[in-house]
Amino acid sequence: TYASNEKGIEWLQRKLGNRYTVVPVYLSDPTIMHLDCCLTFIGKNLAIIHKNSIKLPLPFPLNQYDFIELDDDERKELAGNVLV
Repeated sequence: TYASNEKGIEWLQRKLGNRYTVVPVYLSDPTIMHLDCCLTFIGKNLAIIHKNSIKLPLPFPLNQYDFIELDDDERKELAGNVLV
């Protein structure tokens, strides 16, 4: 992967300590540079997603979210990468 990997997950968990739990989400396409290109949280239990870019099933608690789904063209145009 370009920018997201296991070492980044471990680094972030160390920085956050025990107060938070980092939940890894894995991309199915290694050419996607950042998770926010295909998964963006926009509200409580609501996110924009391009499911073809994410290795499913999503881990808990993400599997409890409601999603606005993007198609392939919308993902390529970065339609889910919005300012929240």
